[in-house]
Amino acid sequence: MATVTATITLKELVQGYTSIEIPDDEYAQAERQARKKLARIIEREGDFGGARLQPRYLAQLIAEAIRENRFARFTVELYKIQKEIEEKPTAETVS
Repeated sequence: MATVTATITLKELVQGYTSIEIPDDEYAQAERQARKKLARIIEREGDFGGARLQPRYLAQLIAEAIRENRFARFTVELYKIQKEIEEKPTAETVS
């Protein structure tokens, strides 16, 4: 009887943590950010006996970066909407 092993990609692992589809460009940006963060963590704190070198650890950092980037874009859009509302003339300011 042959053993079948499933190979899961890093992106699939990240999508499992986030429960959302992630466009390739968004994923690539988040992966770059996460790899830089991981390098800083390992430089400062070490690899924790190799645990920080595991794909799951990097996947969690990528998922975190995606959430952070989406929230940042969301807050920028909210700010823009708020500014538009504040700048709209009202009946009181027109007369």
